[in-house]
Amino acid sequence: MHYFYFVMKKIFVLSMFVFTLFCVSAQHEKLSNWSFTAEYGLSRLDGDEDSSVKQVFGASVEYAFLPFAGVALDYYNLPQSGPTFSTGLNSAALNLTVNINRLLFSRQDDNVILKGYLGYGIARYTSRYYATTTSPNISVSGSTTSFPVAALSVEFYVTRLLSLGAKTQFRPFNVNNLEGDPRYNSDNVSNDNIVAATLFLRIKLYSSN
Repeated sequence: MHYFYFVMKKIFVLSMFVFTLFCVSAQHEKLSNWSFTAEYGLSRLDGDEDSSVKQVFGASVEYAFLPFAGVALDYYNLPQSGPTFSTGLNSAALNLTVNINRLLFSRQDDNVILKGYLGYGIARYTSRYYATTTSPNISVSGSTTSFPVAALSVEFYVTRLLSLGAKTQFRPFNVNNLEGDPRYNSDNVSNDNIVAATLFLRIKLYSSN
């Protein structure tokens, strides 16, 4: 139950952030630089234990400060599990985004966009390692950083305000124990990563066209 309220709090904070950005932007022309995405897909932990493919939910807000570049703040709920563990993980990252089409070809009216992301993130996790015949159940909670967060997406504009897209991303974490297994505790090793593939809907707050 505590984990559920933690996720809801994060979603509420992100929603309030987007609403605030909308309210403080007085000019419509400036609003055309802002967009919001909602995402759903699948993810998998690449760690030390066998893991399963799990559902992932995410959202982001993005500001394009140049025709080919912008910054995006994202949030993802990334629960992970396997035969020996279950982990609740929430991750947020600040990304530099690059519209590859416009960077290479200077096109302003493209309906299909290829975009790259590179960022730095933080995460909060709670892991439960299941009991074996020689050890009890173990619960571990903590925070970690994530760098470099890297992603690539392709999207198609359905209208001037709406687009549909697909994204693949890689999130490495500066921790080696997202599964909660005490055998992998180490301050000098960080090889737990999450890979994810999502579909998303992007909504622009205003169209200047």
